[in-house]
Amino acid sequence: MISINFNLGRDDIIAFNKVFQNNSGTVKASILRARCIFPILMLGLAIYYYWRYDAYIFLLPLVLGGLWFALYPVWMRRYMLKMTEKLLKEASHAKSLGAYSVTFDDEGISSKSPIGESKFTWSAVDRVLLTNEHLHVFLIGSMGYPIPRREVGDDLIEKVKSFVELKIQK
Repeated sequence: MISINFNLGRDDIIAFNKVFQNNSGTVKASILRARCIFPILMLGLAIYYYWRYDAYIFLLPLVLGGLWFALYPVWMRRYMLKMTEKLLKEASHAKSLGAYSVTFDDEGISSKSPIGESKFTWSAVDRVLLTNEHLHVFLIGSMGYPIPRREVGDDLIEKVKSFVELKIQK
């Protein structure tokens, strides 16, 4: 059994959402689809302009499509980050910030937070990911625990990571 205590802030939740979005197959597929549709339409328009007008006007849709293809992922990620920040400014999210106590044992994960207590079996844990600033324990969906390394310490973080990986491999 491993118990950890930490304070969860807005930056921790934003970091968790950012990592979730960067590793989500659904988000990646959605961005790729939106990234490709506009340039394909612009290519069709460029072909039409080339056949119809036989002038350099066909280059404009090609340039617009290329710019969209190159810049859309960056723009979309920034947009998702801004939306996450706006959601966190709503009063209901402020209640979830503060002191957390999380226990990892043979049964699963149990936690106490400012909004109550919860318990999850190991089957609810999807994956664990260690970044420079957090240990992210992902549950089903976009739920989970962004555990700040600055509050827990590297030795304990490594111990928790190894324990969780051992439990979810079974």
